[in-house]
Parts: sequence; C-alpha cells; structure tokens
Amino acid sequence: MLKFFLYKNNKPSWKLIFDTMKQHLSELLQTQDVCIELKKISKQPTDSQRGYYWAVILPMIKHGLYELGNDQYKQIEDVHDFMKEQLKFYTIETIKIKKTMLRVKKYKSISNAEGAKDETSKYIDECIRWVAENLSVIIPEANRYGYK
Repeated sequence: MLKFFLYKNNKPSWKLIFDTMKQHLSELLQTQDVCIELKKISKQPTDSQRGYYWAVILPMIKHGLYELGNDQYKQIEDVHDFMKEQLKFYTIETIKIKKTMLRVKKYKSISNAEGAKDETSKYIDECIRWVAENLSVIIPEANRYGYK
C-alpha cells in the first residue's frame, strides 16, 4: 500500500508529491487494479483534552447526577456513554447486510487513533454547557487543573 500525505501549508511540495503519485500509479495500473481513497486529515485529540475530560468533567457530571438522586452511573465509563447519548456524539450510518439495509449508530471517538481535535473540543464545550444547564454544575476551566 502506498500513502501520500499532502498538507495545506506545504504548497511548494505539491507538484513533487503529485508527480511522484502519478509515477507510482502509472506503474501500478500496468499490472493491477487500484483503489484510490482520499480523506481529510484532522489533528488528533490531545492528551490534555482527554485528561481534562476523564479526570475533571466526567467525575463532576457523575457527582452532579448523584446529587440529583441518579446513582445508576457507577463507573466513569457509564457517564461517558450517557453523555455521548445526551449530546448525540455519534453518526447514523446505513449498512447493507445481504438484501437488508440497516441503520446503525457509530459513536465518535476522543481517542488518539480515531478522534479529531476540533470535534473533541466542541464535544467538551457541549458537555460543559449541558452540565451547567441540566445539573447546575459549573465545571472549572481546564487551566485551573493544569490542562491546556
């Protein structure tokens, strides 16, 4: 498999990258079928974002839910799942199995491997807003806890 990465701030190298891609693709197409996939690269969530979310935001949500008499969320992971549902942090995809079309919920990720930094920032902001509106809990800013 060949991968080429093209970054918007590296314009002088675009021609070189495209010429290299053209050369490699020309060679490949002589001997085999080729599938080309283009996708946008987004920056991954930072350790600081995830640390703030897991160490500050989720425990405060858990405590806020408990104070309202809702003690069904025993683990932080349960609170995480609850918030993804509340804020619709998922997409609905249609898949085909045999002749049946199914709609499935695919949860978005805040992990390094699959998440996007800007999407994670937006999700964290939405969590903070939701908690303030629904639980009357004010979550301190990240820098108060040493997160950037």
